[in-house]
Amino acid sequence: MPNVLTLCKAQGLKEILGKAIKEKVFPGAIVMYGNEKSKISVSMGYLSYDCETRARTEVYYDIASITKICTVTAILMLVSERKLCLDDKIRNILDGGDFFSNITVRQLAGHTSGLRLSLSSLRDKNKIQITREILLASPLTEPGKVTYYSDQGYCVLGMIIEKIEGKKLDEVFREKIFSPLNITATFNPIRDFYPVKIAPTENCKWRNLLLKGEIHDEAAWRMEISGHAGLFCTAIDLFKLGVFWLSEGRPFIHPEIFSESIKFPLVANATKHNDIYGLGWRLSDKRFNGKFISNKTISMEGFTGPSLMVDLEKGLVVVIMNNHIHPRRKNLEELEKRALVHQKITEEIYKII
Repeated sequence: MPNVLTLCKAQGLKEILGKAIKEKVFPGAIVMYGNEKSKISVSMGYLSYDCETRARTEVYYDIASITKICTVTAILMLVSERKLCLDDKIRNILDGGDFFSNITVRQLAGHTSGLRLSLSSLRDKNKIQITREILLASPLTEPGKVTYYSDQGYCVLGMIIEKIEGKKLDEVFREKIFSPLNITATFNPIRDFYPVKIAPTENCKWRNLLLKGEIHDEAAWRMEISGHAGLFCTAIDLFKLGVFWLSEGRPFIHPEIFSESIKFPLVANATKHNDIYGLGWRLSDKRFNGKFISNKTISMEGFTGPSLMVDLEKGLVVVIMNNHIHPRRKNLEELEKRALVHQKITEEIYKII
């Protein structure tokens, strides 16, 4: 693939990114693509519209909901270690989970739990109050019947990981995922790595400051560490996570468990964003990733801008890092432009492969 990747680098990616930057979809971006043997990165633009710090592979970005991929990775590792089963009931694991009736780990991970609590509604509460609200909010639809993207469900998965391992979620991530894969991701880049290059996100009116190194998601910021959002990492970090999934999680995830994670669910009547999920990942989302991807493609993007795509059949990882919501959240039209940029980039790559 090295020659293909080098050729692809010269065939329009900078033009695509440059157009997006000019249209102010984002101030800058990094695209990294390849596999475990070789990779290419293309960087353009700056970290903000009013600074001269260029977008580079060593810059830390808030990856928002891609945090969920680390959460589900840890869950599958625990299942592979036989510390947990996908069909274990939550009420038998967590104290205070009695309101969850027959919800299982599998349903939480696959967004079929019926849990629909809006975490943004909890932003004015403290960490203890938010945790209590998450555990008290019952499912609004029968578990296993409807697909609905749920931040609440992934908060609960984070709690399950902490309960089983007896450690904070960031410690578990570090020991089970980050250290083995040589990843430096963190929930607190300013505290852990300061000074480092960090891409700013929103000029937040609620916090009355430009967010730089502070978690963008309000509930995750209150909780400090959560299973649904809040991780910061570099393009190189995210690429390593993608390569781990491209290798089907070896040697830490059992092959049968990995296969379970990328199956189309029996429930496919999504009620939000028209998404179909395996465990954690969107499955074969051609609307976002382009028409050339295989049917064995998994992907996830964060509200803040970054995205990760892994085509298991064609052996390709694509990472796009940007701070789309800087300096402010944009309308639906701008979100569609971001998706169009991703689609055009992946199509450009697949035309050559």
